[in-house]
Amino acid sequence: MEVLLIGVGVVGTVYGAQLASAGHHVSVLSHGRRTDEVRRDGLACHHVNEATPQRCAVTVVADVAGAYDLVLVAVRADQIRTAMEPLWLESCADPAISAFETALSHRGFEVTRTADMEGWLIYHAVFVASISAALYRHAVDPVALADDHALVMLMCRAIEEGFRALRRNGVEGAPLNLRVLHHRVLRPFAARYWSRTMRSPTGERIFAAHARHAETEMLTLAILVMDRLHDAPDIDALRRLLNLKPL
Repeated sequence: MEVLLIGVGVVGTVYGAQLASAGHHVSVLSHGRRTDEVRRDGLACHHVNEATPQRCAVTVVADVAGAYDLVLVAVRADQIRTAMEPLWLESCADPAISAFETALSHRGFEVTRTADMEGWLIYHAVFVASISAALYRHAVDPVALADDHALVMLMCRAIEEGFRALRRNGVEGAPLNLRVLHHRVLRPFAARYWSRTMRSPTGERIFAAHARHAETEMLTLAILVMDRLHDAPDIDALRRLLNLKPL
């Protein structure tokens, strides 16, 4: 499969490296210093449980001329319009999506297809923005967050409120695991779950490290969430958390 990758930050690098490792030909659109590094060193993907990063050779291209089976645009939301301008897209054949899913699955990724990507993204925006905002209250120290029971409870309540407001607005696409966990009845269980997670290596690797190095993106997510839900009733906890008001 011929793959064009636009954007080689963290997300683009992970997907590009996995596809290249699975035997697909990956081309990266050139856009400055980062792609100069990719041209020289390839894409390096470092698994958290392995000491040595895996490097994969890719081709850096100057423009989007050519035919590709799959185009991955891995940029921030505010960059999508610019990134998409040079592309001429036709309807994506299902075999390309199936090959993408197979490549990720064989590399150990859990893959779920959704018919409502916009909905899936906004639910995750509520989830990620809330966790990041809680981490920022404790200088992005996941263990300190885990020890702050009141803040963990506020975080869980904020996620519940955001999910409930989206459902009231008819937004579908909520991931099943998060939808079940973040229900009012299960809030004490969710709080214990997240406290335990934040004390584990996962708290640092998946949540704190991301929040620490992506403050601009986390702020963008918080703004997006509040813009989407600005007139929603019963989201006091979400407003408190994302506006970073004192507890």
